[in-house]
Amino acid sequence: MTSSYRVVWKGPTNLASGIGIASREYVRALRRQGVNTVVGAERSRSKMRKVLIYHYSPITLNIRKERKHFKTIIINTVWETTCIPKRWRRPINQADAVCVPSLQDKQTMRNSGIRIPYSSFLMASMPGCLLLILLIIKTNGYARNENGHWIRNRIQAYKANLNIHRRTAPIQIITQYLNSKSLRSIYAKGHAFVLPTRGEGVGLPFLESMASGVPIITTGWGGHMDFLTSNNSFLVHYKLRPPVIGMNRKSSISHQFRHLFAEKGQLWAEPDIGSLRKQMRKAYENPLLCKLKGERARRDALHLSWDRAGFSLKKAIEKVIRIKK
Repeated sequence: MTSSYRVVWKGPTNLASGIGIASREYVRALRRQGVNTVVGAERSRSKMRKVLIYHYSPITLNIRKERKHFKTIIINTVWETTCIPKRWRRPINQADAVCVPSLQDKQTMRNSGIRIPYSSFLMASMPGCLLLILLIIKTNGYARNENGHWIRNRIQAYKANLNIHRRTAPIQIITQYLNSKSLRSIYAKGHAFVLPTRGEGVGLPFLESMASGVPIITTGWGGHMDFLTSNNSFLVHYKLRPPVIGMNRKSSISHQFRHLFAEKGQLWAEPDIGSLRKQMRKAYENPLLCKLKGERARRDALHLSWDRAGFSLKKAIEKVIRIKK
């Protein structure tokens, strides 16, 4: 059944990154739910009620301009620490609702003084990197100079700083865009997927790894804890610390978004290195356990889908419409 309203989706649907994938899949999921959804500027003169879903950074939303065209405005966003940036609060509170992809992000909205309604919904990605003999790193930088050569040099600098001079396992670095088939082939090579993250709004790579039947070794804090458990993954201990502690180290790679994480009150996880080593060793020495956790992860991933996200998002949209009448 086609909806009686039209959704205009403004988001980075053309990007190859995780947020681009999410933006495209949300749109497709809404359409499969029968929601009349268009991407970008709305040119139709239809009298159908129009709902704006804004999937860019909240600070870039011109609420006064959009109110001329939309009675209902919903922000779709994500954040990785315990509080959102202060300058996000006003534009979010000026909207009618905010949708976030995890229970942790709901708590983050509460912590940050967001007064409008907020909803959370889980999503999943297509199956899409670690080999215990070969380390595969799929990554990319934000700046133009942060290419594969730059990343390899940084790795060599880390090894030198840590006085690692002995021969280590081979490292394969992949910096180019990969389609879903190629991405799946990388996950399929691994015995485990290792990402000792400091914070995730959701963690698409974790969902991709689960769908591929590959167990995960990661920090036990973040949006991914909505679907990761000790039954389907190896969880690493952590302590909550201000992000700037890690970002201000000389060895830090991340510079692009440092200012957003520097505000007082923000916390995220600093994984315990000893715990990480212990979990990696446990996975290496127990291949049967890895297999069992991977099988459980695949079963758990079956309950997560973009259609589930689309259904939940549709319900949230229609609830906001009812409130606005």
